[in-house]
Order: sequence, then C-alpha cells, then structure tokens
Amino acid sequence: MAPKTITVKGNPVRGEKESEAAITPGHLCELTSSDTIQKQAGNALNFLRMFALENSLIGNEIGTAYADGDKVQYGIFNGGDEVYAFLSDGENVVIGDELEAGSTDGELIKRASGTPIAVAKEAQDLSASSNSSNGRIIAIII
Repeated sequence: MAPKTITVKGNPVRGEKESEAAITPGHLCELTSSDTIQKQAGNALNFLRMFALENSLIGNEIGTAYADGDKVQYGIFNGGDEVYAFLSDGENVVIGDELEAGSTDGELIKRASGTPIAVAKEAQDLSASSNSSNGRIIAIII
C-alpha cells in the first residue's frame, strides 16, 4: 500500500516558502536567490535534502500540487529519514540502489556518477516495458 504522506519515517525540519513554479509534494526542491523554492534543477555536490510536503494544514493530499506563487510546505530530511519521493520516468531500481538528484524536475534517479543522497527502500521499475504509472519511491536519506 502506498504511503499517504511524503514523510514516511523521521522528523524533518519543516518550513514554508513561496514557490517559483508549480511543485507537487514529493519533489526534491532547492532555495533560489530570490528567497523562493523551486524543483531541484541539477545534481550539485552539496545541497539540502529538501522535499515538498503535502499541505495537510488545509487538508491537501500528496497528489495536490502547489501553483506558482503558493506557499509550499517543505521538509529538510536527515540521514535515516524516509521520504516518498518522485523517481524519474524510465528508471529501474532495486532495494539498496543509491539514488541521486536528476538533472531537472526535482526527481531522483539511480546513481550514475553524481552524489548519492538516498537509498531505495523498495524496488521500482519505471522502464518503458514495465507499464508502471507509479512514479514514486520510498527512499532512505543518506
């Protein structure tokens, strides 16, 4: 059964920032120089493990996206915390695979050459042959 919240396990540091563009809970995010939040745009060596959270304060679920300019609830996760994050389309990971930030869109990918930020807690096949429509994965933050 799929989680109904982005924070699966742990106690992330929570915050709120205005969005630079549309963001869905589960996207890996970054702060901008204009003091807003946007989807993580690349794989840097050091960045916050910050994911958009569902806005449970007003009853929204994980599938309810934030619009451009909305106040986004986010969590900064620590080692050992578990997050229900987006996995990029086309990825095929097994339990224990290291995950890194994708190049765009705030999604995780199987580690190729970047900095690992999480480990897959479950297997997920989003390759073209899998016919899977679930683009999320439970990841343990490193």
